[in-house]
Amino acid sequence: MEVIFSEDELRLLATMHASARAFDLSGMFVSRQIAGELGWDQVYLEKIQSYLSEWNLIAHGHVPGGGWANFHLTGTGENFMRHLERELRARQLPLSGSLTGDELMKMEPAVRQQVLETAAQVMGRLTA
Repeated sequence: MEVIFSEDELRLLATMHASARAFDLSGMFVSRQIAGELGWDQVYLEKIQSYLSEWNLIAHGHVPGGGWANFHLTGTGENFMRHLERELRARQLPLSGSLTGDELMKMEPAVRQQVLETAAQVMGRLTA
């Protein structure tokens, strides 16, 4: 099955990739904090998290009463981002260093669409 990333899903992955301390439980992000930084509410963040966790790109911990307090970029998610950056450079798409969420959102819409299409292709290769 083909993965189809939204801009916000890739934005979250890129944000985590740029600032991850580790790719296991020691590299947890706090949902409330990251939602605030990205300008999202908790419900929207949980929707994004659920899609990415189904593809094993992030992992999360449940808290009593529902909701996800913490989550982290998995090794699989980091590997995906590294492959994506390599592919973007090979296609000579503008990339200053590591792809960040902010950098993604500053790209022209047509370039951002190319990045999303490239992300789907990279993920397809990694899951084949």
